[in-house]
Amino acid sequence: MGTVVRISKVTLYSKLATCPSSEILLLLNRDSLVAATEASVRDHLRSCDFCSAEFQLLALHSTDLEIENAAAEMPNSLRLLAESILNGPGPSSATFFGKHLDKLPVSITKQ
Repeated sequence: MGTVVRISKVTLYSKLATCPSSEILLLLNRDSLVAATEASVRDHLRSCDFCSAEFQLLALHSTDLEIENAAAEMPNSLRLLAESILNGPGPSSATFFGKHLDKLPVSITKQ
């Protein structure tokens, strides 16, 4: 008689549509979720190996993922070009080349 080989049930190890996003897991790590959401996510982590592993990984490297969202200063020549495009064709397009800079009807400002 031949040997019977049993194949164990293989489960998929991947993030599903029902899993919390990485952003939610980061918020959980920072204690930034409301109590009801936190409880729901922690309950999910107990039953989802993938999210549990992702949460642990994010907890170890969360400081590497935090990036300042500082706006870069727009170069003056690019600002003038954008304003000339927003104002459409005509005399305002000459402002990009340094003429009539004080007569721009549209202005892009820093925030």
